[in-house]
Order: sequence, then C-alpha cells, then structure tokens
Amino acid sequence: SGGHYTPAVTLAVLLRGGGKIKTGEACIYVVCQLAGALCGAMLSWALIGWSLAAYPTPALGANPFAVCLSELMVTFALCSVLLHTTTTKAQADNSYYGLAIGFTVLSGAVAVGGISGGAFNPAVGFMPVLYGAHSASHS
Repeated sequence: SGGHYTPAVTLAVLLRGGGKIKTGEACIYVVCQLAGALCGAMLSWALIGWSLAAYPTPALGANPFAVCLSELMVTFALCSVLLHTTTTKAQADNSYYGLAIGFTVLSGAVAVGGISGGAFNPAVGFMPVLYGAHSASHS
C-alpha cells in the first residue's frame, strides 16, 4: 500500500504528484481508511463496551479552534516529513525514514497530545466521534 495509514498522507502523496498514486486509487484508499476507522470504533465498542473503549479525545474544556489547529499542525508536519523522507529520488534507499516519522509522531504527541488527544489522523479522530454521536442520538 505504500504506508497510507491516514487520509492526510494519501492526500499529501496525491498532491505531490510524481505518479506515486492516481486520483482513483487515492479515493479508494480514503474510503477504505474511513471505513476501517469506523469499523474499528464499532468493534472496540462491541468487544469492550462504550465506556472502556479508548480513542483520541480532546482535553475537557479545550478550545475547539486550538484542538483543530494543533491536529492540523502536527498532521502537516507528519505529511511533510513523510514526503521528504519517502517520496524523493534522493532518499530512495534511506533507512532512517521510520525513525524520522516515528519521532515526528512522538514529538506531536508530547507537544499537543494533551490538547487534542493526539490522533494526527482524520479518520481515527473523526470516525469514533461521528459514530458515537449517531449512537448516542439513537439510544
């Protein structure tokens, strides 16, 4: 798959160009990523219950603008690092890209995890919330 674990990365690789992914493939990836996040949320709630399921949630009383901005900044940094370490010809055979990406996620979690919950993935961040809001309104 090329490591497209988040719709943000898929969009970044598509916008970068270079033939790494076609528009149709990107659309399929995003739909599958969103479906996977929704299925994961539903499965975790079915297996361990609503109150025990853990997913990234913003801090109580957090400003919605601050939550969205912090997620956007770290997701941008993650996509930037990923594009610079995995999709350029100069970096074709590097062996440090995993370390660079991992440290980006770690630094994001330390910097803004307490504000936004640290999803850094639109699918993981939004699908449990959407499913939870739908389930709460129908119970």
